[in-house]
Amino acid sequence: MCHTPPKSITFIHEDSVHQSNLTGLYFENLWTQARNHLAAGKITAAEMKDGQTVPPNYSVTTVARAAVQPNPPLEAIENITSRLHRELGNQFFYQRDAFHISLLGCTPRLPYNAGFEPIRIDRIRECCHQVLRAAGEIRMHLKGVGLVGNQVFIQVFPEDDEWAQLRQRLEEALLAVGEEPLSYANKHPVHMNIMRLTDINDDTLAKTLNVLDSLRSADIGTFTIHYIEYAITDFVLSDFTVLETIDIA
Repeated sequence: MCHTPPKSITFIHEDSVHQSNLTGLYFENLWTQARNHLAAGKITAAEMKDGQTVPPNYSVTTVARAAVQPNPPLEAIENITSRLHRELGNQFFYQRDAFHISLLGCTPRLPYNAGFEPIRIDRIRECCHQVLRAAGEIRMHLKGVGLVGNQVFIQVFPEDDEWAQLRQRLEEALLAVGEEPLSYANKHPVHMNIMRLTDINDDTLAKTLNVLDSLRSADIGTFTIHYIEYAITDFVLSDFTVLETIDIA
C-alpha cells in the first residue's frame, strides 16, 4: 500500500522570487559550460535509430505533455524548433506531441517496454493517485533555450515551488513501497527537451553556438499544467503508452 507523505513536509525555504533567481543562475551556469564545450568541439553526438535512442530505454514515468494542457504555447515552441531546423539541418527533433516536462521517472530504465510487471505498474499507479490527484494546477513559464550534453532544451521557470515539492513527495512515496525512482538531489530544475544533436561537425557546432546564443532570452510563453500522464515511454517520447491521465487541478 502506498503511504503519501503529508503536504506539510517540505524541503524548500526560499520564496518563489528567490528560487526563480536561483533557477536562472542554474541555467546560466549550464550555458557557460555548454558554450565552452561547443567552442572546444567537446560535444558527443546522440546516437539515434528510427527515432529512438541507441540502445532504446523505457521507464514507467510521470510527464506533463504540453499538447494535453489547456492553451499551451505549441506554436511558439514549434517556431523555436523550426528555426533550429533551418540553422542546424538534420538533427533529431522532438515531435509536437512529445514536447513535455518530466515530473519523475518512477523506475530504472529498461531496454524494452514490456519488462514492467502489472502488479508493479498498479503499485506505482496508486502512489501517483495519492500524491498527484487534486494537488493543484501549476503555472510554468518558458524562457530561453539551453544545452546540456547533446540535448537542446527550453528553460522552464515554475511560478512557485509546487512542482519541486510534488517530485519530492512522489519520490518519498515510491521509495516507501520499495521502488527505485530516477531521483536527483536538486528537485527544482525543469527542462523541456526539443532537439538532440546527432549530426556534428565543426561547422554545425559553430552554428549551434550562434543560434542558441541568440535564443537565450527568447520569451516563449506561459501555460498551466492541469494533467500529468502516468505512462511507459522511451527517453524521447517517440514510443509511449499512456496508462492514465491524472487531473491535478
